[in-house]
Amino acid sequence: MTAQEGANIATAIAGSPNTVLGGDAMPLTLQGVKFLVLRADESCIYLRHGPEGACIAKTNQCILIGMYGENQQAGDCNVVVEKLADYLKENGY
Repeated sequence: MTAQEGANIATAIAGSPNTVLGGDAMPLTLQGVKFLVLRADESCIYLRHGPEGACIAKTNQCILIGMYGENQQAGDCNVVVEKLADYLKENGY
């Protein structure tokens, strides 16, 4: 992931205007691949590009990104990332 991609994700998950959470939603790029935003809320963004996708979750101090490939289930990725984010939040991270 490039520094610019990381900055774009941080801006998007913070809910800044003109990002995935705003009225002029834009796709996000990870590792040079443009992902469509399936769903986004205050703490998570769910992405897809063909058979691949990602779940991005925000904690108090970090942003977690879990990616899955074509032979993996999106739901499994989402559960792991969300549970890890909940664990970190509960422990002050």
